[in-house]
Amino acid sequence: MKKFLKNAGLFIVAVILIGTFSGLSKTCSKEYFNKITTKVRSLVYPEKEKEAIIAGLKQAEEETNKKVPFMIDEVTRVDSVEAHYPDFYYFLTIITAENWTGAEIEDLKKVYTVSITEKIKNVPKVMFLLKNDIALVYCVYDKNEVAMFQVVITKDDI
Repeated sequence: MKKFLKNAGLFIVAVILIGTFSGLSKTCSKEYFNKITTKVRSLVYPEKEKEAIIAGLKQAEEETNKKVPFMIDEVTRVDSVEAHYPDFYYFLTIITAENWTGAEIEDLKKVYTVSITEKIKNVPKVMFLLKNDIALVYCVYDKNEVAMFQVVITKDDI
């Protein structure tokens, strides 16, 4: 069991560091949070496996947050991550965005949703998380820390 916990924790840390994004200790707005929590996810883990996954997510959170902030492309900065089982949150800042309109934000959200979904499909370790009912939640902010949009990816989206 000890070896399983260690391997699960290292595996999840690798998943987070290799295949995904994050952001500063911000919280999604209540509206975004409500959207997430309305999705019903059934948890079918034996208790020890669930504990191992939770421990691995927390370890991934700690390891990733030691490395932030960092840029994942020319305009997107990862500020922090937070593990709140069964969700893993990434907080991102679009460093060029400021005072965007609803239409601009919706267009950007569509682009990010497609981009994230396509990248995730090619990372088996991230797919492992999704198959184990871990939702990936990307909270995106503008350069003034104003919430712009959120993308939630679950196994049903892949």
